[in-house]
Amino acid sequence: MATWSSDPWDVRGLYDFDQGVASGIGLGIYHGPNWRADLELALRSNPLDALHVWRPAGSPNEETLFVDGHLKSYAGMANFYWDFSNIADRTIQPYVGAGVGFVFLDPDVHSVGRPILDPRYDRDSSFAYQWMAGLNARVNQQFDLFCEYRFFAADSFHMNTNVQTISGRAGDPTSLWGNLDYRSQNILLGLRYKF
Repeated sequence: MATWSSDPWDVRGLYDFDQGVASGIGLGIYHGPNWRADLELALRSNPLDALHVWRPAGSPNEETLFVDGHLKSYAGMANFYWDFSNIADRTIQPYVGAGVGFVFLDPDVHSVGRPILDPRYDRDSSFAYQWMAGLNARVNQQFDLFCEYRFFAADSFHMNTNVQTISGRAGDPTSLWGNLDYRSQNILLGLRYKF
């Protein structure tokens, strides 16, 4: 019977997510014509599709396990931006930015209707960072529209997975500890109000 090692360093996994949604709200301040900063609260939610598992030695060496559920993250970030204000067209303004903060991860992962994460340890928080680049479109003195690409990341979430529930093999471990690195790429559309 094929089994997975219970050693958390002996197994590697990759969760496969479908496209989801992201939303947020922030309050900030301008400092001169180029610098601005804000404090932001953000929510991201993605439906879960599959779990790909690799084992360096033994059998099975590679396996795709189909699961369902979703992953939600709640982040609080401090962001800093640089607006390129010295371009000829003042109505369209590119910018770049970066931010740091914390994120709380709330996964809900099932296989054939049964949860596969230990409910005592399935939620965790971590330091987070992000960087972004976008375009501001000036509407009037008070309102800007913006379109932004954002890369968001957080490392070392601790998860305890019941591999036996996913694979259906009695010999697989019911408790497999591991670290989850979270990455999210977003295209955001928004409205900025200046007062």
